[in-house]
Amino acid sequence: MLNSLRVSANCFISVSLISVLILIHSEVKADPIIYLEWVEDPTTTMTINWIGSAGSGATLEYRERDSSQSWSSVNAIVLQLPNTSMRRFQGKINGLAPGTSYEFRINSISGTRYFRTAPATNEEPVRFLVGGDLFETRVTGARFEELKQVFEEVTDLAATYNPLFLVVGGDYVHTPDDYPDVE
Repeated sequence: MLNSLRVSANCFISVSLISVLILIHSEVKADPIIYLEWVEDPTTTMTINWIGSAGSGATLEYRERDSSQSWSSVNAIVLQLPNTSMRRFQGKINGLAPGTSYEFRINSISGTRYFRTAPATNEEPVRFLVGGDLFETRVTGARFEELKQVFEEVTDLAATYNPLFLVVGGDYVHTPDDYPDVE
């Protein structure tokens, strides 16, 4: 099962970064872009990425969800995104417990968010969702608001399935000429 999770995680990693670059390229001004990756063992590690400006904070704090434990912290590495002034911050967390829910917060972004590590065994099913073409960022006005509402309804429905991870694709793989600066 672990090898299957690694393959799925690698697909998620590739697609996530492409999606983020497209969002930045389109200059979306919305909620912060935060995405998680499994780069190594999905049962004991998590890599948390966020997009911010050059002066944004680079500290990530985490702990088991709903615990009274003190927060542990990780200093993120900072990567320049090509052809933009934005940065990708990447915080890697190691030594996590399999099948456990965690909460995390980023010092430069308000709010607490959650993730769960993969189970150590295949005794319980691994649920994941596959989707694509999540949101058209080039429309404006009423049509943008309509699409945003549909997107929110679909993501709320998807959350009821309690997936361990998502595989998200989009038009980028079909129309690379639209984004000549992204390799």
